[in-house]
Formats: sequence, structure tokens, C-alpha cells
Amino acid sequence: MRVARLLPALFLLALCLPSPALARALPAAASIGNSGEIAEGSGSQAVDLAAQVVPPSALGPHWVAINQSGAGSTEALQLFAVTYQNDIEYPAPRLASFTLVTTSLVPVQVVMDGMRTAAEASGAVLAPYRGLGDGAAFRGIVPAESGAGGIIYIFRIGNVVATVGAGSLDQPDGKGEPGSGLDPALLAELDAQALEFARLQESLLRQ
Repeated sequence: MRVARLLPALFLLALCLPSPALARALPAAASIGNSGEIAEGSGSQAVDLAAQVVPPSALGPHWVAINQSGAGSTEALQLFAVTYQNDIEYPAPRLASFTLVTTSLVPVQVVMDGMRTAAEASGAVLAPYRGLGDGAAFRGIVPAESGAGGIIYIFRIGNVVATVGAGSLDQPDGKGEPGSGLDPALLAELDAQALEFARLQESLLRQ
């Protein structure tokens, strides 16, 4: 696996959204505490987000975790991000990324706005999307820069905000949606895959 090339990719920067980008987008939450750990006995009860994220086995064979972290969690907000890679079933390595964020100390809409702001700051181009999660949701194109690009969906279930996406490395430049730099056929495939992954995460969070 070409992890050295994968980790700096813009696709991962847009999907794995720990501090400082998310903390800057959530000033109300970040002002409560930024110790890097969830304090015991604080007003916010720790949630095991790692247990709520879609496991690689749900995506099918050959998907393996290459990057996962809860770094950036504070007393105010908790997050968990994981990226899976599949080198076997596709011409170029395929990525699946899941980021979950929750807090009981600020309105969930503040978290939603923070995730959206952080994704846009990382280069994603977002548009409203209907039919996913509770309330407003967003679909985003992550441009094919730094050797990677893809599609993300941002939505919420209850007080958990999720960013889920699918991406590809080394895809040919194409004339897909403006600014995507993605081959149209690949873009359509990634969009369908990202939505499938988002539906899996939605179902898991509703259990």
C-alpha cells in the first residue's frame, strides 16, 4: 500500500477533520476545553464513537484500515476518524473514509456547520443534499489534487454528525463536474459508492 503518498492527499484532509480546523470552526465548543483528552467527570459523557463507525468488513473483502484517530477530542466535543483502503478490486487504490463528531455542550447544528466549514477549508465543494440523515445534509466533491479525489456526504443522526466518502488515487484527469478533475465515469462510480457507504453509516447510527 502506498501509505506515504496517501496520507498527505487532500481527500484525507477533507474527511479526517480533527483539530485545529474543526476546533476553529467550533469556537463555542473549543472554548470549553482543548486538552486533547475527554476529561473524566466533565459535563459531557464520553461516547465510544469507534464502536459506531462502519467496520471494514461491512464494505466487503480487501478493505483494510490505514489511518484512524480520535485525536482532537476535548471535553466539549468527541470525534473519531478512520480511512480504509482497497488495493485489490480496483485499477487504482480506492479509499473509504468515515468521520464522526458529537457533543452535548453545543447545539448539533454548530457541529454540522463546523464539519461543513472544515471540509470547505480543505477544498471540498459542497451542495445541499436531500434524503440522508436528520435534517439538512450535504454532498461534496473533493478535487483530484495531490493524487486523490472523491465524493463526500455530510449528515447527522441525532446528535452525531458524520462525514462519509469514497475516493480514488491516481485517477485520470477528466471533464466531470466543474473543478473535480475526475473522469466522469469514475466520478459517477465514486458518488454511488460514497452514498452506499453513507447509507451504511446512517443505518448503524440509527440502531
